[in-house]
Amino acid sequence: MVFAPVSETPLNQWFEGPLFEYYTGRKVVTAAPGTGLHVGDKVLVLRYKQRGDVVVALAEWSHKALLSEKCSTRLCACDVLER
Repeated sequence: MVFAPVSETPLNQWFEGPLFEYYTGRKVVTAAPGTGLHVGDKVLVLRYKQRGDVVVALAEWSHKALLSEKCSTRLCACDVLER
């Protein structure tokens, strides 16, 4: 899973300690400039009111398709696929 920080909000209490990895069975890394997103990744973004705009911007930035979006109260996750 890749956390995409689209604001100054760092990888915060949602991912501190082993709880997230324990419940999901997946590690979380932060997307950094130049690293992009890779096919097969699941990208996480904090859920904002302008979530649709954020997903479109991430797809354009990564040159990948972001599909199968699922959201909880605070986070949204999308599968990363080829365009």
